Amino acid sequence: MNREQTVLLDDWPFSKAKSALLRSAAVVMREKGPRSATLKNISAKAGVTEPAIFRHFDGVDGMFQSLFEVVTMYYGRFQGFYTESGLVGLDRLEYAYLRILATLKADSDFAYLIMQPDPIFREYPKLRDKLAELKQRDKASVAACIKEAKAKNQLLASADPDMVGASIVGSTSLMINAWLNDGSPADIEKEGRKIWSGIRAVIQHPSYKPATIVLPKEVPVAKLVAKEKKSPSKKPAAAKAKPAAKSAKAEPKAKAVTKAKPAAKAQPKAKAQAKPAAAKPAAKKPAAKAKKAK
Repeated sequence: MNREQTVLLDDWPFSKAKSALLRSAAVVMREKGPRSATLKNISAKAGVTEPAIFRHFDGVDGMFQSLFEVVTMYYGRFQGFYTESGLVGLDRLEYAYLRILATLKADSDFAYLIMQPDPIFREYPKLRDKLAELKQRDKASVAACIKEAKAKNQLLASADPDMVGASIVGSTSLMINAWLNDGSPADIEKEGRKIWSGIRAVIQHPSYKPATIVLPKEVPVAKLVAKEKKSPSKKPAAAKAKPAAKSAKAEPKAKAVTKAKPAAKAQPKAKAQAKPAAAKPAAKKPAAKAKKAK
């Protein structure tokens, strides 16, 4: 994991070192399965020693707790996709659907952790319960979009909302799992668009005109940044201090030059005053008057 890492989530709670270890754990599980997430394999993938893991996590359980926090944060981000577009019904669902696929594609290292978390956290009952809540919330968002589409006359009267939701989620999950498990180089975003277009063509009402969905450029959410790099103000301050120090040293030199100039001008004035004092002709005139008197 030598590549540069940055975090776009403002509430990302992990340092750079922790983030690198979490990413390594997620990659190990995607490549070899959840049971391969041993300290030996994770440390080897991260390029650190096993004891280094204990400096950042409270053992293996502490690492899995942090991995679950990562899953929770991604699910929270996905929920935001259902509300940020301002679209309604099928358009709103399409926007969220495509954004989720784009995120998984951009953050492929964490994709297995996000999409197949059940076997990863099966030995942690409390985390399993929380995971069920996250999934239920996501299903509820899909159902709300379809219900809204029905009310807006975007669906055929014969289209059953539950069946529509199951078709979208089921077909998409199969495609993503194939991508994760088989290491398929297929572009899941493009494949997802095909799936969506096929389902929509079957269920949409003839009078419904789909909105033009414009997606923002997806930047990897999981590019991890160290907390230390979030406050780089100290370095610029030090850099600014150096010019200030130079200017402070330059000030005495400038003063010395200004003092030297008046001293140089004072010398000509002193010579000018000395000339009247040495006026010898004035002393000879009285001597000449004395001879005439004789």
